[in-house]
Amino acid sequence: MISEKSKEIIENYIMTYNSFDIESMVRLLHKDILFRNFTNGEMNTQTRGIQEFRELSEKSSRIFSYRRQTVIDYNAIDDKAEVQIDYEAILAVDLPNGLKSEIRFN
Repeated sequence: MISEKSKEIIENYIMTYNSFDIESMVRLLHKDILFRNFTNGEMNTQTRGIQEFRELSEKSSRIFSYRRQTVIDYNAIDDKAEVQIDYEAILAVDLPNGLKSEIRFN
């Protein structure tokens, strides 16, 4: 079971993410963070350490004009937290994969 303190940190992180506040996001994280993003059950992004995570966050923040994460579920696995998130966003730029700016997706 995930602790209330961990939930509070995660909720604060989500709030800072949704508001594009990268500095506050990074302050909430461990310096040796391992970040993995899964979409449709497949890992498509991974960073190790706070610097890689910061770089990904800064790059990602320029891609979206709007983004919203909503926590669906929390899981504790050993000493790690796993969070399932519903995600929606509006692109600020056209992407190489063909997605166009101002398209809303989730």
